[in-house]
Amino acid sequence: MARTEDDGWRENCRIAFATTQSRQLAGAADAAARSANDFTTISEERLTMSTTPNRRIGPLAGIRIFVDDLDEARSFFRDALGFPEMVVDTDWLVYDAGGADLVVERRAPTDADSEPLHQRFTGISWHVDDIDATVDELEAANVTIVNPPERMPWGGVLAHIADPSGNVYTLAQYPNSR
Repeated sequence: MARTEDDGWRENCRIAFATTQSRQLAGAADAAARSANDFTTISEERLTMSTTPNRRIGPLAGIRIFVDDLDEARSFFRDALGFPEMVVDTDWLVYDAGGADLVVERRAPTDADSEPLHQRFTGISWHVDDIDATVDELEAANVTIVNPPERMPWGGVLAHIADPSGNVYTLAQYPNSR
């Protein structure tokens, strides 16, 4: 089948469209890489940490929490809890949680799949040296205390707090930490 002038025009349009798409994708990839570069640079040290010889996976790298409002979450994690802020983005924040990254992500309210990802018990525990003093300080900073300090049969003391999105965390004072 012989090529016509119309075929040549279509081919030129296809090439121009593909080139434009490639440039747009490259621009988006560059922006994503710049944003991810902060996270990668910060996490690089953790990725190179030595591992136990028999361990199949490395040390805990990060924990993800989903919230409704990043500004409220920022006040909670940075100001009330005192976590050092490592990355601030429009849809997520990263904090140094003492050996692992705490990644706080904005939950899209229109995303039905993300509904069960917030307002729940997280299973995350943070060690504190003096649980009574810590709970008093957090209460003064308007943090919601879900359960006050309670001694456990194993000798430690636990308390539970909630972030502004309703995620619940555990504070743990281990035996002999005071």
